[in-house]
Amino acid sequence: MEKQEVTKILAESLRGLTVKLDILYALTRMDVYEYLCELDALRHLLYGLLDVPPWESDEEIVDDYLQGKIDYDEMLSRIAEAQKAFDPNTYAKYVKAVSDNE
Repeated sequence: MEKQEVTKILAESLRGLTVKLDILYALTRMDVYEYLCELDALRHLLYGLLDVPPWESDEEIVDDYLQGKIDYDEMLSRIAEAQKAFDPNTYAKYVKAVSDNE
């Protein structure tokens, strides 16, 4: 791919993203950083409401649903499996090891 093609693709992508962000700002009156912070906070609230185990891979189950990769029932099924497999002692050891390395 030539530089001109890459440049055009990048320019068009950035233009599309800029237009979407401008529309989002017009609707919410929140800048992108604020919006992303709110979105992240709501995601973590959803993890808690669904009682998702704290492993990042388990939180990705919810993310897969939010991104449209799986449906709601599949998400609930995967979360139930993750809850059954969750070992609090192993997680506590992991948290301790991480905090010891900081």
